[in-house]
Amino acid sequence: MRRLKSKSGFSLVEVAMALAIAVFCLVVMMGLLPVGLTSSRASTGETAANGILNEVVSDLRATVPTSPIGGAATSQQFKIAIPASTGNGTTSTTLYFTGQAVSTGTVLTAGSLYKLTVNFSANTGKTASVGIAKVTWPAAAANPSGSVESFVALDRN
Repeated sequence: MRRLKSKSGFSLVEVAMALAIAVFCLVVMMGLLPVGLTSSRASTGETAANGILNEVVSDLRATVPTSPIGGAATSQQFKIAIPASTGNGTTSTTLYFTGQAVSTGTVLTAGSLYKLTVNFSANTGKTASVGIAKVTWPAAAANPSGSVESFVALDRN
């Protein structure tokens, strides 16, 4: 009697299992894609907002003290009002920026993506002008999807 030579290869069950594992992996990868895109978008927005905050705080710190010391001043680049040391009220300045972190001024335009608000509290009896700078995005949203803020203390008195 003659013996049949065995042929090496995969059985139908092995092929089906390999396909099932491959399909499972692809489904998991497709499920993670939106999470990665959302995370990437949030990271990009936060990086640009931090750059805007950095620029604005540098502009505020570069503002030359008044003579006599403690008077009201305005920053050179962004024209942000810094209150006098004898002021009793708070001041607030709102600026808008494009996606490339370029200021579009105090008016919301179609290209505005970021909204910067700088609030200085009344600083009577304090030795520094104290404020909070906050960047939110998108600029036109009532409930922004992201925000970054920084405390600012300027020794101007």
